Amino acid sequence: MTNYDLILETLYRYGTRRIFVYPGHTTIALLDKINRDYKDKLQLVVASSEQEAMAAADAYARLQGLGAVIVTFGVGSLSTANFAVNSYVSRSPVVIISGRPAAAERRSNFVCSSNGNLNSYIGAFSALGIPSFDFTSVESFQGLVEFARTESRPVYVEIEPDTGTDEARELLYENYRTLRDPAEKLARRFTHWMAEDLIDYSLPGPLDIKSINQDISHSYIVYDVGESVFAASQLVPLLKYPNTQVLTPIPWVSMGFALPAAVGVANYGGEVIAITGDGSFRLSMLSLTTIARYRLNVKIILIDNNGFETEKYLSDDAMNANYNQLSLIDYPRLVDSMGIRLYSDLNDMLSYIGPSVFILKRDKASPRMEQFCLDHIRSSI
Repeated sequence: MTNYDLILETLYRYGTRRIFVYPGHTTIALLDKINRDYKDKLQLVVASSEQEAMAAADAYARLQGLGAVIVTFGVGSLSTANFAVNSYVSRSPVVIISGRPAAAERRSNFVCSSNGNLNSYIGAFSALGIPSFDFTSVESFQGLVEFARTESRPVYVEIEPDTGTDEARELLYENYRTLRDPAEKLARRFTHWMAEDLIDYSLPGPLDIKSINQDISHSYIVYDVGESVFAASQLVPLLKYPNTQVLTPIPWVSMGFALPAAVGVANYGGEVIAITGDGSFRLSMLSLTTIARYRLNVKIILIDNNGFETEKYLSDDAMNANYNQLSLIDYPRLVDSMGIRLYSDLNDMLSYIGPSVFILKRDKASPRMEQFCLDHIRSSI
């Protein structure tokens, strides 16, 4: 049993069945190990970016109890940082596994993706409040995973390729204990703040719930910040268990959460409804390629208002300022190029099983969103 076995067996024992990855040279040996020896236990979901891998692992962890992401050293790990903070604030237990240059590479004159200080990224994640380690400094990998589960926080660990050939330092699991069902912590980790703070501002909004005749009571709803919050809140009355079926970033920690989060929760026995605005969509639209690749049952509601709608209400000039306007994208053409169905009727989309998009074209924000921005955001700047 090698240290790679130790790492993978521990993740499996604590409930992980899917690992979200974006490959790089420092993690190829570990990915090869999974493909060779663990393909019956662990599914590798290849993301379109490190950001997507991190957000998907975050969403997966909220349902499964533990998420895992594998990225390469430096550029890979740093690219996960924003959504790692979102996981920290949302109390989501994710093990972020980054590669680390092998000993031979460290002895050379060129170390890929390094600024000269091999511990820079460990320091960066530590500064963000995320416990961070070089694998050789971890007294117990099992203990690290148990910390993530018990505290509902992400952890960051760097593993070099040489690790895979070393005999494992922990061969026994006598201390393994079954933790409480993750569902017991859902109310704490699922930051369903809109039910308390936004519902008074949500109607009317960009969706007309009276027009929805589909049963979505067994759906998962994931949404982004901005206008998407107000759209999602209108679906809450249609949900049987709203506190356990809505996944959200804590505004405004991260933009672009909905689509990669949908990748993380797809195939949990219900459809996923992802609500995103055109601003957030541009930060995560590569997730469409992952949704199409794995034919995930994700229904995307894209609110297209041609701008950063929240910001338009923050000054007298911001409404028509060019910095709040987005460059044009032909969304129907983009969706069609990826082989994803585009619908002009929301009910038709909700009745379809498979990846699909409904584009909601709007000229301006809903009146209640405008009022919310004026009351809570503009008044504070």
